[in-house]
Amino acid sequence: MYQRIKLHSIEAVAVALLFSVYTLIFLPVSLIAEQVTIIHVMLFSVLMIGGHVLFASLKIWWKYRGKCIPEENAADLHGHLKQLSDEMGVKHPRLIILDTPVPNAYATDAIPTRPIVILTTGLLDTVTTEELRAIMAHEISHIKSHDVYFMAITSSVINMIRRVHNVFRRGVIGNPNKGHQIVLFIPFAVTRVALEIGRVVFFAISRTREYIADRDAADATSPTAMRSALARVTGNISSLSEEEIKRFPGDQPLCIAPLTDLQSRLYNTHPPTDRRIDVLSKE
Repeated sequence: MYQRIKLHSIEAVAVALLFSVYTLIFLPVSLIAEQVTIIHVMLFSVLMIGGHVLFASLKIWWKYRGKCIPEENAADLHGHLKQLSDEMGVKHPRLIILDTPVPNAYATDAIPTRPIVILTTGLLDTVTTEELRAIMAHEISHIKSHDVYFMAITSSVINMIRRVHNVFRRGVIGNPNKGHQIVLFIPFAVTRVALEIGRVVFFAISRTREYIADRDAADATSPTAMRSALARVTGNISSLSEEEIKRFPGDQPLCIAPLTDLQSRLYNTHPPTDRRIDVLSKE
């Protein structure tokens, strides 16, 4: 409960701050054009963010169209998904199985279709039934928390700030006029700071969501199954060749376990696996 309250508090502050910066970036437009007000600027910001989320949903739908496994072709897997999703209060997700030796899983969602849980053949060949159920519950937790949509909204704001920052950056670095450089330096510095804060917050929220999904999965199945699933998946990933990892056809940032070593904890989507296991052991 504490982790979930902490997450939602961080999310609320992050969205408010990022949206404020996003709106302020376009505020000078209202000063130049009298017919444009702050309401117009805010409405434009909302439309841009909404358009980004809808476009992301369209890409997800297009990428996975026609790949879902019918219930009659994987009755046991669908049975686990249906039971867990009913217990966790989530719409029964569709199922996709990726043919890859990389043992992993992730969940995704798209408006207005049903959410999808993606499993790999490497995962199905690696884990036990109880571990598989824990992994499914972890992904269902992401669906329940609407993680895909929130991260899409946050990333859209950050991407727009990045684009505006690059405009000011070119003006400061490539402009020979010293006066213009001085004028552009303040918005350049503001957008740079906002960009770094946004990135740090984005990855911090992503890592917190992994802890919550682990906890939800442990509650829905068992802490032992969730811990052993994380350890087994990570251990098997470490034994794969670089070529096998490079050929992984899924969305790596969404996976339950990262495919590469964590270099900088500040900018990682996942906490270290040993830390996740330790947290589950203490709770």
